[in-house]
Order: sequence, then C-alpha cells, then structure tokens
Amino acid sequence: RRSPEMMGFLRRNWFLLTLVLLVFFNSFDAVSSHYVLSRGAEEFNPIMAWLFSLGPLYFYGFKALLMPVVVYLAWSGRDLLSVRVTTVVVTLAFEALFWYQVYFLLFVVP
Repeated sequence: RRSPEMMGFLRRNWFLLTLVLLVFFNSFDAVSSHYVLSRGAEEFNPIMAWLFSLGPLYFYGFKALLMPVVVYLAWSGRDLLSVRVTTVVVTLAFEALFWYQVYFLLFVVP
C-alpha cells in the first residue's frame, strides 16, 4: 500500500514527475540512437539523420538544447489543460519509443 503522504506528493507533483520522465526518455533516445546509428542503423527522422551526418556533437547538441526549451514551455503553460494533455501524450510516445529501443538493443543490435 502507498502511504497517504506519497499519494499526496504524487498528486501535487505529477506534472513535474512527467517532465522528469520526458527528459529521461529523451536522453535515453539520444544515447541509444547514437549507439545503433554508429552500427549502421538508419534514422527515420530526417532532421536528426541530417544532424547525425554532421557529427555526434550536432546530434547531441540539438537534443540537449531542445529539451530545456520544451520543458520550460511546458512548465510555463502547466495551468492550461491542453499543455498538460500534450505533455502527457508526448511522454507516453517517448515511453513507447523507449520500450521499442530496449527491445531493439537487447534482441536486434549485435
């Protein structure tokens, strides 16, 4: 059973925890994408493929610069229902990508 204190913490801070998860999933995406791309896989996102072709610094740099902007905008608009819903949907999409990449790394990539 979860304690009432923990449930209260989760209710009060769910949006912040969602943003933390989003940052984690984005970071994992960057590292795992670099790993498989350096072994010959193909990047489906044309912008990220172009950045990766320029070099890992551009690839990681874009990811590193974009995420604080996204988090700032989401946190700034956290009182708007549309921002909260969009943030949750994007985080769930990144979670799906996370599990796909975990499967890919464990069973497909040599």
